[in-house]
Amino acid sequence: MLILFGTSNKEDGLVMDAIHTVKAMQLKLRTFNAHLEGMYGFSFSLRAGIHYGSAILGHFSTDSMSKVAAIGDSVNFASRIEQANKQFGTELLISEAAYQQAEKHVELSGTHATELKGKSGIYTLYEIKI
Repeated sequence: MLILFGTSNKEDGLVMDAIHTVKAMQLKLRTFNAHLEGMYGFSFSLRAGIHYGSAILGHFSTDSMSKVAAIGDSVNFASRIEQANKQFGTELLISEAAYQQAEKHVELSGTHATELKGKSGIYTLYEIKI
């Protein structure tokens, strides 16, 4: 699932909006999982990656299909961060750019230095306590 923040005129607090959204989703998922475990014996998990940067947002349509989509390096970077959660056994990782926007308002659980698929170099990812 891709969620974009900042598609309106708001400029401040976008990363914190994203972090609060992930935390709220995790809370709702815990309640839902309690039901699933009791009824069916399985549950779901949620991992999130947050990056702060620009993206191209547009309306795309072909014949009967019409959608709004976002493209660009920031979108790909956030996806790679989300995937890194699997490697570290984490739920919420954010980029350096996102951390710079939110560092005064978040509690870190740790940092992780890693390579990301399709990117060159080592990136520091910040694990946010949920």
